[in-house]
Parts: sequence; C-alpha cells; structure tokens
Amino acid sequence: MLAISIKADRIDYEKTLENLYPAIKERLAAAESQNMIIRLFQKLDDAALPVLLSFMGNLSETAKNELVAKCLKVCSARLDDMLNRELGKHPFGKCLRVGGVSGVCGNEGISLWLSQVYVDYKGLVKEKLGGKIGGIASFLVSDKIEKTALELLWTDESKQKIIDLAKNALNQHGFVMELEDIQIRLDMEDVDVSIEATEGFGLSDEVEDEILDALAASLRKYV
Repeated sequence: MLAISIKADRIDYEKTLENLYPAIKERLAAAESQNMIIRLFQKLDDAALPVLLSFMGNLSETAKNELVAKCLKVCSARLDDMLNRELGKHPFGKCLRVGGVSGVCGNEGISLWLSQVYVDYKGLVKEKLGGKIGGIASFLVSDKIEKTALELLWTDESKQKIIDLAKNALNQHGFVMELEDIQIRLDMEDVDVSIEATEGFGLSDEVEDEILDALAASLRKYV
C-alpha cells in the first residue's frame, strides 16, 4: 500500500459550495448537533445557500480551505468510487486501486490525499513495456523490487494522467478546482493525515468564530 498527494489550486469556492449544497443540506438535515452554526443552517433550510454565498467573500482562504477539506472528507466514499471508475478507463490507471480520498489543510493550502492505494505491479510493468517483453518482465517483479519498478514507471506522463483522472472525478462530484504537484509516498509512517470519511461537519473553533463574524458583518448591512 502507498499514498499519493496532489496539491489543489485555483479553487472556485463559491461554485463548489453551490454544487455541493444539496448533499450538504441532506447531511445537515439528518445531523443531531448542539452546534449553533449547524442548527442555524438547519433552520434556514433552502435559504442557507444564499446566506452562505453572501459572506463567503469575507472568509479567509484558510477558513475556505477548511470548509472544502471537510466537504472532501464527508464525500470520501463517493469520491473513492468515482476515482476508481476514472482510473479503470486508463491502461496505467487500471493497475491502481484507491482505498480512501481526503482533503488535508496545510500551510500551502489543500492537498488531496489518495490513501491505501493498491498497485498491481506485475500488471503495471506488463502494460508499460507491452508485448512479450512486458510479459516476461512482469514475472521478474518481486516484493523486493516492486517499489523500484513503480518509481521507474512513475513518469511525468503517468503523473499528469493521474492528475487528470482525479480532477475529472472531483468535477463530477461538484468540486471545481485545479490539481498540480503530485507526489507519491512509499512510506507513510511519518505522515500524520486523517483520511477516514466522516458524517460530521465539525470545524475548528477559529473557523467557527470567523464564520460567525462574517455572518454578523453580512447582517449588519440590513440594520
């Protein structure tokens, strides 16, 4: 198993929120929470979307990124399916199987993490080299050299194809963003990243305060 990280760039926060709102509304309606923000948007119902869009521009990029990362985690299961379907359409991609998709916030923005990635190393070598040579070479791929085989086949062309397939899967689900700077991690022991899907919408205290401030600023316009 390995993990792949891809940096998200040029995120259209408003369009993404608009696309995802039906799914967010469904989750919010089913949520049992004492959180004031969640309860407020539950009561606003369909009016919640224009309210959210009205003050999105007042939020910092950090707060927007945390909101998008939370949506990525909530949508993880569906994104897994979409991404694996996209991978299956490509000769290189069909040798990969993603177990989890998540968004993680950092100092440089959001990274899309593909975790628990299974690699069919023998199939990958056979596909890349082709013909009888590929068939023979695939038999030589043992546990000791499989990671080396992947590194040799991890070309710029292959990286770009994974980026394109991941972007297609995200766009199908409503996330409007560009992806770049893909990295593969063969050893995940030093990586602290949560990639589990979650039903909740819990945000950090700092982001919740910023949302309340932005909402208050928006409401003052009508006083």
